[in-house]
Amino acid sequence: MTTISQVVTALAAVLDDITGVDVVDTTGYDAAVTTRDTALIIPPFEQASMYGINTHSTYVAFQTHMVRCEFWCKVTTTVAAAATRARTVEAAITAALLVDPTLGGVVSDIATTDDGDTFYRVVRTRVEDVRFRDVAFYRVIAEIPVLILN
Repeated sequence: MTTISQVVTALAAVLDDITGVDVVDTTGYDAAVTTRDTALIIPPFEQASMYGINTHSTYVAFQTHMVRCEFWCKVTTTVAAAATRARTVEAAITAALLVDPTLGGVVSDIATTDDGDTFYRVVRTRVEDVRFRDVAFYRVIAEIPVLILN
C-alpha cells in the first residue's frame, strides 16, 4: 500500500519543477528562511486522509489524501513583483500536476472520492501575505487531493 510519505515525496518532485522554486522542505519551515526566491514546503500539518474499507473484509479498496503544499514567495525587490510571482506560482500548480496526474505511478490520480466510484479533481489554492522571522512573503497554499485505488 502506498504511504503518505511516498505521496509527499512524489508531490515534491513534481512541484519542485515550478519556476522559482529553489528549496524544498517536507518536515518544517526552515526552507522559508533559506530561500532566495520561492520555497516549497509540504508540512505534515493540516493533512487529511480517508480510507475506504470493503464492508465484508479488511481490504482497503481506496485511499484519498488531502496534502497541503505551501509556496513561500519571498519579497526580495518589490511587493508588486512578489505578488506577480505568487500568482504565477498559483497558476503553475495545477498545470504541473496535470502533466502526470499519477505522480510517476505513485497515485492513481490527482482526485478525491467519497465512495470509490465517483472521482473529483479539485485543487484548492489561496494566497496570503505573511511575515516569518521578520521577512515578508506571499504564501501560496494548495490543497492537493490524491487518490489511490488498491
